[in-house]
Amino acid sequence: MAIISRRESLIDGDMAMPERCPGIREFVFEGEAVLIHPKSGHLHLLNAEALLTWQRCDGRTRISEATDAIQSGLRIGSPQSEPNRDQALDRLCQLLALFAARGLLKEEVK
Repeated sequence: MAIISRRESLIDGDMAMPERCPGIREFVFEGEAVLIHPKSGHLHLLNAEALLTWQRCDGRTRISEATDAIQSGLRIGSPQSEPNRDQALDRLCQLLALFAARGLLKEEVK
């Protein structure tokens, strides 16, 4: 999933988010989640920020929408300033790269 490892690839906010692998079991508890990978059986713990991103990995949500959700929902940046969109996009890239490395996202079709 080379596309999510490069921030520049995500600048185009009209691009769709990657899609989750099928069969991953998801258990949400008070804004956090546990994911269970069907093939490996590995557990993945998601904090609120990661869950917000995970829920948008549907292959339809636009990158710009996911970035907006992280920016406004989690108030990235200092409390005295407006949330920083670049920080939100950076964090989105980090989370997507982590999901991909753990085998939670579908491979891109080329």
